[in-house]
Amino acid sequence: FSSRRRHTRLQGDWSSDVCSSDLKVPTLDILVTNDDGYAAPGIDALVERLRALPGVKLTVVAPATNQSGTSDRTTPGPVSALTATEVTTASGYAATAVAGFPADSVNYALDVLKLSPDLVVSGSNAGQNLGVVAPISGTVGAARTAVRRGVPGVAVSQEIGRAHV
Repeated sequence: FSSRRRHTRLQGDWSSDVCSSDLKVPTLDILVTNDDGYAAPGIDALVERLRALPGVKLTVVAPATNQSGTSDRTTPGPVSALTATEVTTASGYAATAVAGFPADSVNYALDVLKLSPDLVVSGSNAGQNLGVVAPISGTVGAARTAVRRGVPGVAVSQEIGRAHV
């Protein structure tokens, strides 16, 4: 989003200009989840950065506990049987903690909470999800689950413990 005012002509109306800053920006509805659990520092940092963006509405639905390495595994049985608790992230943002895997959290948000996000952002993971570990990552598994359900998804991870050259 740019703070610069851009002018665009309305199709068929060449007599007047409309400033894009006068137009209402649609809201981007983002579901945030992860595999490290709702209280992890990575999801907290991600939520704090995303909520600072204009035109963004966030909903956090994440595992109640660390579920790293669970890929896109789901709990057997109906998703409605999962237990969920209203909690807050480390910075106090409202969240739903699901007693299940990261993929369960996505399914719970879509099926039980009846959310219709424009995008699912999974992470930020404590550690890289690259190469051979990507398929077993719960962070990646949550994003894959969203995509299989027809919602664009992205997995976010960070490198830890190495200095950049």
